[in-house]
Amino acid sequence: MSGGGGGESPAGSREVLYRNPAYINRHNGFSAHYLGAVSMFMMQPSNRKTLESQLVSKIEEEQLDGKLKLKPTTADAVRLRLDRHGFQISRDESDEIILRVPLHTLAQLVMYDDGFNKSNLAIKVIVGKDMFSCHVLQCPSEDSAMSICETLQRVFTVIMAESDNSM
Repeated sequence: MSGGGGGESPAGSREVLYRNPAYINRHNGFSAHYLGAVSMFMMQPSNRKTLESQLVSKIEEEQLDGKLKLKPTTADAVRLRLDRHGFQISRDESDEIILRVPLHTLAQLVMYDDGFNKSNLAIKVIVGKDMFSCHVLQCPSEDSAMSICETLQRVFTVIMAESDNSM
């Protein structure tokens, strides 16, 4: 990425992007593969493991039990859209919506290496008091996974700035 004209630095343009409400009103689309979901589970704070490592362990356990895919097929290709309302995952070919996740139900987004040099994203969603589900995506690259995480961070930053300004 190269710097633009007008004497604006990349850091300056990043600040504008972070605070620009129009940024989060548009759909930010990403390609990935949907590996499946872990439905309805509880997580407890632990002295031995962080919540993040507990989540990854739960995913790996489900994969070993055959309840989640380890490797995606071409049929698992999806489009992830992210905006101020949440996530939407749809089939790449048919645009059929697989899942909608309202932003206020998003509990955690974890990027991790699956042990086969693939970058995965775990989207932990609140489904009830102390109950969660988790949707697992495999990204084409670490950069792609990081871009999704950064976009989500920007969305939250803008929403928080808007709520601070409205008070």
